[in-house]
Amino acid sequence: SEPGDAQTQKVLRKDRVIHLLDRMLEENVCELAPVVLAGTTAQRIYEALDYNDDGELTHEEFILGIGQLLLNSPTERQFVNEINQGVFKEKMADLIKSQDLLKTRYDSLQDHLTKINTQFDKL
Repeated sequence: SEPGDAQTQKVLRKDRVIHLLDRMLEENVCELAPVVLAGTTAQRIYEALDYNDDGELTHEEFILGIGQLLLNSPTERQFVNEINQGVFKEKMADLIKSQDLLKTRYDSLQDHLTKINTQFDKL
């Protein structure tokens, strides 16, 4: 087997696991969804279950992670905290983008107002 084949298999496996996690969230399998904050994604759960952060979720990581999640172990509480932090960071990033956009619009309005005042003063 060629190296490209192994990489393709890794990508396909990751896609299948994320799809499975998605279904677990959508269908509330094992009552997983109430444990995590609304708005979480299968990708975020995948990343949190990948304990060694190598981008690959082993069978052992998946089974142990889901088991701990469902058993409400200390690891599960840490997992939920990580999920919640991820959701919070995303929401904060969205708020910062909105704030930046509002600041840009405000600055533009200030420039227009200054021009109007200048023209008005010339009258």
